[in-house]
Amino acid sequence: RSLEGLRLGGRLAIIVPTSLLVKADKQPWRDKLKSKHTINGVISFEREIWQPYADSVTSILLMTKGIPHRKNRDVFFAKVKNDGYRLEKRVRMPVAGSQLPDVVRCYQKKGAVPGLCGWADLGENWGPGLSIPAAKMTDEEIIDEV
Repeated sequence: RSLEGLRLGGRLAIIVPTSLLVKADKQPWRDKLKSKHTINGVISFEREIWQPYADSVTSILLMTKGIPHRKNRDVFFAKVKNDGYRLEKRVRMPVAGSQLPDVVRCYQKKGAVPGLCGWADLGENWGPGLSIPAAKMTDEEIIDEV
């Protein structure tokens, strides 16, 4: 419905359940969407972003109306773990270290931050974790893995 209010070439940012972007039974919906519209980006958030009001894994889907998605077009993917708030005693409290400014900057300048965001081919599954460059492990993380 949100697309109906846009003119051709209009841009849309809409919050959707991440299941729409990754589940196999939703593939026909994704195929239809990209056959009619350009997918510009997928930004996923941690489950706690809506708590204490809801417990849902969501993503922001960025699109352009009426222009079919080209096969060779890169799409922006991000997985935000720190939105600048933390859930404490059922209340979202501000915390330092929000990743949102980095996500916005990388989207606008076609940049990448390993472990946070980057650009990749859309593929079949639109889950952002599949398309974000891996962050380099610290020496401590490597030792913990061994």
